[in-house]
Amino acid sequence: MKELQGKVALVTGSSTGLGLAIALELGARGASVALNYAHRTDRAEMALANFTSSGAKGALFKADVTEADSVNQLVAEIKQELAPFGITTNLVSPCWIPTDRHQDAPQEHMDSYLQTIPAARWGQPEDVAQAVADFCSPRASFVTGQTLCVNGGRTLS
Repeated sequence: MKELQGKVALVTGSSTGLGLAIALELGARGASVALNYAHRTDRAEMALANFTSSGAKGALFKADVTEADSVNQLVAEIKQELAPFGITTNLVSPCWIPTDRHQDAPQEHMDSYLQTIPAARWGQPEDVAQAVADFCSPRASFVTGQTLCVNGGRTLS
């Protein structure tokens, strides 16, 4: 049995980029995933088709969760309500992970930012996805209400 079999995860912004990588990793580990998108239904439907083609179970949910303060408030509220039921609620805060949405970023900005990452490399979407999946595993069942920074040590610099 896969380690996340029987678990359900909501992944915000999961029609592309980091969110999609996270959804794919959770699905591969057996979780059923609620894939979230805000605007582009066509892209979201393609993401869901990609997700389910691997045998993973999931569904699409449209909601705009782009306000960081709103997300933080939501997590603060639901962690108290869900913890007694064994449901963990955590945030993952990655550094700048280049994805399709960054393809037009000026090279000088990218070079400057990279200099602030002690690991001296760009993170990949899979780095974030694997950290999230580990956070969701039974081994992390006592971890709730936390923010995991996936940033190559940038928090420490």
